[in-house]
Amino acid sequence: MFEPERKQLLRKTKLSKAVKEINSLELQEKVENRYAKLLAENTLIHPVLKKHLRQSILPAVAVYEVLLSAGISKEIAFQVIRSSVLEAARPMTKAFQTAGRLPFFFSLLRKMCSLSVRMEFGDPGWKMEWK
Repeated sequence: MFEPERKQLLRKTKLSKAVKEINSLELQEKVENRYAKLLAENTLIHPVLKKHLRQSILPAVAVYEVLLSAGISKEIAFQVIRSSVLEAARPMTKAFQTAGRLPFFFSLLRKMCSLSVRMEFGDPGWKMEWK
């Protein structure tokens, strides 16, 4: 993998804010290296699961492991990741808060969530039954 491409990988994920919050360039590089290694180690055959692993799970694992190896507590590492994920979710949060004011929104939300989970995660990534 080319160096510029490797550096761009994490900037396109939901954990890009967490990486930016790491003050040490050395630790940022370790996160990039760990993420690249995790990508190489994991079979990303299914396109839906591939997106979820690349955007959310593997970057979080890389950040968490590197922060712990640097002596940062589990609680702080968790908070760094949580903050980044919540920041990435902010646009959808605002959209749902706005739509939540509609009187028929809950019944619509049940249908939207079911469809969204199937599209985002697919059959191999999520089994659910709405009641």
